Order: sequence, then C-alpha cells, then structure tokens
Amino acid sequence: MEHGPIVWHDMLRRVCIRKKEEGKLSNEADFTHCPAILFDAILADMIIRTAVLSEEREARRSSISYIEQLVDSVVLSLRKDPV
Repeated sequence: MEHGPIVWHDMLRRVCIRKKEEGKLSNEADFTHCPAILFDAILADMIIRTAVLSEEREARRSSISYIEQLVDSVVLSLRKDPV
C-alpha cells in the first residue's frame, strides 16, 4: 500500500491542492475523496480489461479515453465556475 496506492493518492491530492491554490478549483470544493476514486477506477479498469477480459492491446488504446473522461468528470465537479 505505502509504495503504490498511497504514493499515487498523495500525488493526485497535491495536484488538487495546487489547482485550488491557483484558483482553478472552488474554495468550497471537497476533493478529499478524488485521489482514491481516480486511482481505484483506473486500476480496476486496467485489471478487468487485461486480466479478466484478456484485452491487453485494446485496454492500452481505450484506457486513454477512459482516463480522460474520468478526469474530466472529476474536474467538472470541482470547477470554480461550473458550466
């Protein structure tokens, strides 16, 4: 845990903090859950596609779109000025 997920959670948390300090996230935005959700969702998707469905090449191609959509969803929910 301390060499994998915790490291990634911490990096993602620092990104959120920096974006909040830059004024790109609302001061009221609660992003405490976001690092774990992002990491877990991406890891679960990769495991399911590669280990369960044996879609290794397809997983590499489609994971970028999935990750972009996931990050866009989280960012939209935390934006300073929601669309």
